Amino acid sequence: MLRFIIRQMIALLAISAVIKYSKKNIQLTVLLLFLGAVWCFFQSQNVSLLFFFICAILFPCVESVCINMSSNTWRYAYPMQGCNIPLWLFPCWGLASGWVLDVRLF
Repeated sequence: MLRFIIRQMIALLAISAVIKYSKKNIQLTVLLLFLGAVWCFFQSQNVSLLFFFICAILFPCVESVCINMSSNTWRYAYPMQGCNIPLWLFPCWGLASGWVLDVRLF
């Protein structure tokens, strides 16, 4: 139960960080990677860790394809060159997917 509460606190910190530091790609990416590492430390299931890393890579790539193939989708204010998504989106999707799985299993 304590691990679950710590992971929820990490999720709240990640959301707060994205809101506060969304204009600072590198700093936010490093912070989210750190929070992701702490999240993984408190995660007890290997399947969840694999899910975390697959989603951290797959979802931003799909989002980038959607943005690049359609002119009517959303745009990020400070994207990486070439893929139209910010760098911090990778660890953010990993944390978000881990949180969804965590809540579902609770």
